Amino acid sequence: MISYSDIFENAVNSFNNNNAIIKYNNGSYDVYTYNQLQEASQTLYNKISVNFKEGEIVGIFSTHSVILPAIINIIHKCNCGFMFFDLNLNETSIKQVISDMKVRKIFIIDKEIKLCEFSCVDLSNFTIKFNCKLYMWIENIERTTEIETKFQNELAYLIKTSGSTGVSKNVFVSHNSILSNVNDFKAIFKVSPSDIIYFSTPLTFDPSMIELYLAAENGAALMIAPPLTKVLFGKGNDSKYNITIWQTTPSLFMMLGMNEVKDNVLNKTSPLRILALGGEHLTFDIFGIKSRQNQTEIYNLYGITEVSCWASVKRMNRLEDYMTENGLCIGDTLTETSIQIWNDSNKRVIDEVGNIFIGSNSRICLVGEESSYHTFKSLKKESNLIWRNTGDLGKEVDGCIYFKGRSDRLVKRFGHKVNILEIESVAFKFKGIDQCFCFWRETNSMLILFYISNENIKHSFWKYLSENLNAYSMPDDLIKVDALPMNNHGKISLYKTEELYKNLIENRINTLNDKHILLTMINRYISNVLNFEDIKNKSFINLGGTSIAAVQMTNQLENNYNTTFPELYTYLLDVECPLVTVLDFLKSFSILNHTENKSIKRNLNTIELPVESLKKQCHAKTKLNFELVWSFNTGKCVDAKTIFYTNKSGQGYVLIGSHSGIAVILNSCSGQPHFSQNLQSRIEAPFYCFANDFGPSAVVGCYNGSFWCVSIENSRIQWQISLESMIKSQACHYESKIFVASYDSNLHTICMNTGKLMSSIKISTKGIAADLLCHESYIFVATLDGICSCVEVANDNHTILWKNKVESPVFAKPCLLKRGEFVLFCEVNRKIHCFNSKSGDNILSAELRLNVKDVG
Repeated sequence: MISYSDIFENAVNSFNNNNAIIKYNNGSYDVYTYNQLQEASQTLYNKISVNFKEGEIVGIFSTHSVILPAIINIIHKCNCGFMFFDLNLNETSIKQVISDMKVRKIFIIDKEIKLCEFSCVDLSNFTIKFNCKLYMWIENIERTTEIETKFQNELAYLIKTSGSTGVSKNVFVSHNSILSNVNDFKAIFKVSPSDIIYFSTPLTFDPSMIELYLAAENGAALMIAPPLTKVLFGKGNDSKYNITIWQTTPSLFMMLGMNEVKDNVLNKTSPLRILALGGEHLTFDIFGIKSRQNQTEIYNLYGITEVSCWASVKRMNRLEDYMTENGLCIGDTLTETSIQIWNDSNKRVIDEVGNIFIGSNSRICLVGEESSYHTFKSLKKESNLIWRNTGDLGKEVDGCIYFKGRSDRLVKRFGHKVNILEIESVAFKFKGIDQCFCFWRETNSMLILFYISNENIKHSFWKYLSENLNAYSMPDDLIKVDALPMNNHGKISLYKTEELYKNLIENRINTLNDKHILLTMINRYISNVLNFEDIKNKSFINLGGTSIAAVQMTNQLENNYNTTFPELYTYLLDVECPLVTVLDFLKSFSILNHTENKSIKRNLNTIELPVESLKKQCHAKTKLNFELVWSFNTGKCVDAKTIFYTNKSGQGYVLIGSHSGIAVILNSCSGQPHFSQNLQSRIEAPFYCFANDFGPSAVVGCYNGSFWCVSIENSRIQWQISLESMIKSQACHYESKIFVASYDSNLHTICMNTGKLMSSIKISTKGIAADLLCHESYIFVATLDGICSCVEVANDNHTILWKNKVESPVFAKPCLLKRGEFVLFCEVNRKIHCFNSKSGDNILSAELRLNVKDVG
């Protein structure tokens, strides 16, 4: 079995005086030969090799260091594997990794880290000439048991997936898996001893191993430099130290900036021979910034960590070589690797979209909890290939595989499947767009498109998208940013992008102008208008609005105002409802939403919200054509609101309870019952959906006090409990606890997994009919004798944080304002009350012109 140690020592024998490492810093270069690295490696090996046990995993805390090739040579020479620690981990996480992976020896290079239960050996005297500090920490505890390993002498390294496609997993990579890649790229890139490979990929991302191995295999040099160094590609640089091969992610590449890439990296005289981009799909037009005289060969790489590292390669001479009408071409399959498209039944398909699988009978890695060395040996003996699901969608056409996007980036919207990759593909063809990224925001079912541009193009960009995308694929929001946030592997981070958008929305809420917002929405979705006065007496429909545009506008406005508009959709579709009335409607909400706590007086006069006048102006005379698709007879009337639930694959379910006692879960498309059972008591409470140990679940209460938990997808009852008093309101949950109110005015706490009653707390003397509201660790409850209360549930001892009494019963569910800062209660006698959610202080009281029994 050939290891990195074999490759490194062969390089020492064949390329003794060749440069192995070039380190750039502030205009100067430190250069180290293979011979110098070998001398240090051999000296260290003689001193510390006695401490190693064959097959164990050795940890490394380091950035890109000149001494790394020597350290990895030692580890492999001792028949051990290695893993790089994420330098952003806290102490607790580090201890967890050490425990999980049974790491007993750790090299720390140029870092100050103290590890309990480990003894430190200072090896810095051996690395003085390399200007670095080296420590080895050895676990103090003597263990008599045999070390459990995954591969024994077949393990090259352990790497963790980025988690960008789900939960992060440990991948144990064999020597064969990585060496196959090295041999392929040696030939494809025509690597020679004169090449300088940019050693820039994060060490916790397995393509960094390609750089390390490829240099040693060919006697080439690795260039180490600070991130975003702009003098490494010829201009203003010592020509003998020009980078000739660069493997990176598209996001890291674009971190240099469009101008730097255009003027230096891909200009007509660039010394860069090879640019290999992988780890994520392109989100910019690289050939639009590449000089026509530039000779750099550009490749797209495709692969997954579970078959470390790359599975295919595509040479691109123009954008059309990569971006085709069939999808993104992933190119030629690499040696000892197979790529196929499988359907959901795990059968190979051609000329149809399916899941991309990568297989091999030699490039085998063990993933997660797959058992040990013996499993690996048995897998290798199998003649059949070991297949891994990439989580990507693809299509095979005429023998070529085309990437169609991530399976988790295919969303159901307005009854259509929307592929987010296709939105990006259309968007980044627009002139002036440097880079773009689109994501689905599940919290409010919105498509958000981020883009980078040096030009003021937002208006024309909207127009272009509306002309080139279907209505159901149109983004709800366009956000111009200076850079897209990345994870530790140098790929666009969905989590950080979501956080960025959340912060931008909060800033936007603080600077709202009702008329400007409404005009912006109209310009975006239906018509180009400069002055609101020109259109204020026209309806949304008369201006060319559609039902889809109305839904998008409602979603966007709710997002901007951080509230819900239960009747806005009706106003927009009313042909006789002028936009000035819609504006009045928005203003009526912003009175509450924008007023700061300190500016509201307790004795504020009654505020007249113009709901009734709005209704008079907006009597819908438009005839909408409806078609009955399916129906289901529950036997008696249905008072509880219908609940709609969608699982991760986009399958929708309708959950309904009836006075007949029938509880049903129906397929939303066909109306066929997925679950149906008579709970032997009238149901007036809505279902409440959540996820527990059984997966997607729902609870519902009955008149006889019985409370049921049903598995949505498995169609079976998980548990049932009797609370001995009727239940008329919707439950809620916090962490692993379900909260439900009964008509004896008790708030009950129930374990969501077992159905065990944990505690009950008395709220008042009258019944509870209003649905519960949970925000953070607070449950808001309203009763029929006008008690509005907040219960703190963070600890096991639940306490009533505050209570306020209003004049009449409260049937309506409370609702939040100002991102949870305020809570609104509506009593039945037309009065609304706004309280501080934490203190219960009365901030505002107002009177409506209609009685209130529910809030949308």
